[in-house]
Amino acid sequence: MNTLIDRATSRSMTLLSIATGVLIGAATLGALLSGQTGAAAFSAAIGALIGGALWVFSALEIEVTDAHVEARFRALARKKLTWAEIASVEAAPYRFTEFWGWGLRWSLRGNEAYSVIGVPGSVRITLQSGRVVVLSALHPNVVAEAIQRHLG
Repeated sequence: MNTLIDRATSRSMTLLSIATGVLIGAATLGALLSGQTGAAAFSAAIGALIGGALWVFSALEIEVTDAHVEARFRALARKKLTWAEIASVEAAPYRFTEFWGWGLRWSLRGNEAYSVIGVPGSVRITLQSGRVVVLSALHPNVVAEAIQRHLG
């Protein structure tokens, strides 16, 4: 069984999630020390949501196996495509204006993106249905070639 794994990670997003956690933690501590328990609980909840989201979407792992292609944002979001679902593949730059952001995104045409900020390369997988799934990849040419080998 041949397996290829590509890990696209945004160091800046990881650092931003840590910094967010520290700043919100400081705000929560300040609110607690001044007796504002409601404000402390609110800032802690917001901090956990923002910091957690930044951390989750700062790394995408693409796995190409003999059975499928799978993309995972840590343990939270994943997309698995069987070989029967895939029509074609190409390595291409990520087009911000197609999805208007990074992370788990959908376009108006029904296409999906699993993208990481700071990772300019991507793999565009066209499905048999005509929809497109875009995956940020550290080595998009290598991933596209591995997928193409399975397609024949």
